[in-house]
Amino acid sequence: PRHPLTQALLREFGGGLVAPSANRFTRISPTTAAAVSAELGDKVDMILDGGPCEVGLESTIIDLSGDAPRILRPGMISAEAISAVLGKSVVMKRQDYPGEVRAPGMHHLHYAPVTRTELLTSTTIHDAQLPAVYLTHSGKKLNDDRVKVINMPPSPDQYAQEIYATLRAQDELQLQRIYIEAVPDTAEWDAIRDRLQKACGSVVPRT
Repeated sequence: PRHPLTQALLREFGGGLVAPSANRFTRISPTTAAAVSAELGDKVDMILDGGPCEVGLESTIIDLSGDAPRILRPGMISAEAISAVLGKSVVMKRQDYPGEVRAPGMHHLHYAPVTRTELLTSTTIHDAQLPAVYLTHSGKKLNDDRVKVINMPPSPDQYAQEIYATLRAQDELQLQRIYIEAVPDTAEWDAIRDRLQKACGSVVPRT
């Protein structure tokens, strides 16, 4: 790790550390010390506060055990960047492992709010479940002005930094629905698109 607090901890400890995620199974990952405290409470003895997570999403996980490198969980380090370092193509198709969970984040429901969350491929909602919020990165408005609109950053890097904190904050409001505008189907949005699909737990996007 490159975070100076983690490096200092490793130097003081003088050995290896196991570092599991600070979220409960399938729940939203915390990106601040306050979120860790809210998630785990008195289940941990100490929380080291190194400030908000720099990237905001979990790391890329790569499987190098086969003939071709495979990404089991996309992160903000892209397949193209990894391919350039390895000098070979990187496979991203998780369906190559049907029914098998080989890495964190491969479960069909993960990084998810308690509030039901849906991806939208359209700005039309015929039966909005209220109260509700709508997260949009493009600024597009819904046809239902009763749904509160939250404008997310238009760039993938900034979106990644904010998405978990935003989902956690909305989840605490005990809404009926969290609607999220589907993000672009491009490589730089791969990790974010993966997390949003997981947060929705295989809910078919509305059209």
